[in-house]
Amino acid sequence: MSVAESLSLGTPVVCSNIPELRESGQNIPEYISSIDGVKWKNTILKYCDDDSELRNQQLERIKQYNPPTWEDHFKLSLDGILES
Repeated sequence: MSVAESLSLGTPVVCSNIPELRESGQNIPEYISSIDGVKWKNTILKYCDDDSELRNQQLERIKQYNPPTWEDHFKLSLDGILES
């Protein structure tokens, strides 16, 4: 749950664009394809700059972050199982 923990502490997150991370990160992190090395490099470099617009936008989004609860997680899991 490192994405949820980081966002709960107000720390910006750059992570892979996979469903599990989207579930915990919602619309807050910068999501990047796992195989897009150039975008990873460029995004990380932008986030190292305290004046980065991209970083500052995420810091604003973090203020709206509501961490997922275990109840939410199990409801999504059960819904997925029942749909199968």
